Order: sequence, then C-alpha cells, then structure tokens
Amino acid sequence: MFWDMGHTSLKEFFTAFQQKGAVSLQMTREVLQEHQQLETIVNGIQPQINAGLAKIDELNKVKKEVEAKKSEILANKDFTIKVKVTKQRQITLPHGKYVTNCANCHISCHNDCAYADDKDKWRCSAMSGNESNATCTVCVGHCTWRKHFNNGYTFEFYDDYETQTLEELRQNFNKAQSDKNQYESMVGAIQGELQKMQDTILSNIDRARKSLQRLDEIALRLNPLTEVDYIDILIESETQQKNPGWQDRVKSFNGV
Repeated sequence: MFWDMGHTSLKEFFTAFQQKGAVSLQMTREVLQEHQQLETIVNGIQPQINAGLAKIDELNKVKKEVEAKKSEILANKDFTIKVKVTKQRQITLPHGKYVTNCANCHISCHNDCAYADDKDKWRCSAMSGNESNATCTVCVGHCTWRKHFNNGYTFEFYDDYETQTLEELRQNFNKAQSDKNQYESMVGAIQGELQKMQDTILSNIDRARKSLQRLDEIALRLNPLTEVDYIDILIESETQQKNPGWQDRVKSFNGV
C-alpha cells in the first residue's frame, strides 16, 4: 500500500517536474555553485579586512610615536618604541580537512575545500573560470589556480608586540638620504602605507558587500534546490533499502 502511495506521489512529482523543463535543474546547479563561491569569497575576505584594520591601527600608533620622537630623529639619537604588529602563523589541519593556500599571497583562500589534489584546485569555489584560465576570487593578487595548494595547514593572523629601534624604523619606512630630511621621509612613508592599506580595505569591503548582496538576492528565490535535493534523497533511500527493482529506479532518477 505504501509503495502504491509513493508510486502515485512520484508520478505526480515527475509529471510536474517535467513541465518545468531541463533548464531549471541547470539553473539550480549554477545557483548552488554561485552560492558556494560567494560564501567562500566573504569568508576569505573577512580575515584580510581584519588584518588590514589591525595594520592601520599599527601604522597610526607608529606615526604618533615617530612624531613624538621628532627631536631625537632629527638629532639622529637612537630610541625604541613598542608597537603591536599583525603576524601570520601556520595552523596544522586535522586529517581529512583540506585547504586552498596561495603560494604568492601567503593566505588561505578557502579553509574548507572539497579538493585535496592540487591538480583539481581550479574546481575550488574560490576560483572563477575553467582549467585553462581559472583565477582566485579571494587572494589579493587574484592569482592563477596553479599557484594554489593543499599544504596541510592554514594561515592565521594574530597580534604580537615588537620593540623597534630608530634604525629599524628607517629600514621599514624608506631610509632617508640625509639626517635633515629623514623625519619627513619616515612620516611620509608611513602616511603612504596608511593610504595604501585604506584603499585595500575599502576594495575588500566593497567586494564583500557585493557578495553579501548577491547572497541575499539568491536567498529570495523559492527554494531553488528543492527538486535536486529531493531526487538525491530518493536515490539515497533506494540505495540503502535495496527493495526489488531499486537499481532501475535509481537509473531513472539519474537520468532525469
């Protein structure tokens, strides 16, 4: 009786489903792929935004310290300042978890990738394109997929404190040609780094905003994966129960 009821329901389902046309399934797959890519972009950009904001805070504090030490700098007297800096470390991944790291930008573009083999990284949801031209939508350089690898670890940003000397500040912010203009040179270099970092953050925020906006648009669609999910559930049920004729029914489901 239950099979008859299920058979009748399935007939009604597939009659209605066939009327939708094959394009709807293709669209739902494309929507799923786009949704995964957008989520990967947002999750990948967020640590970059946080690290950028921390860098701006660091540069502002260094600038204040340099301005406060103007007389020592002009007199070429050595001094030390303590600053908070953003650093990176590698976190070992548990067995069975895969990552997509950029070898050029040294960041983790996708922390939970489905593809362990590096030759398949063009399929990662952080990538846009095909095997011949796919590039990363997350890393700063938008590097080719061939520069992305599953290394067994993920990159993590963290805060640390360092003590820097006048000489180290010179090396970090363009050593001046003479003692007379080294103060102006250092302040100008710090300001230039600040502007560059602000531009990068604004660009990343805009990318994240557009991705979130698109995710909201996708969410407004009426359950676009209902048919696909339903078919997958039916196939899984048939495979587990193995009732008479299950192989033919699975074949029919796969042919839809």
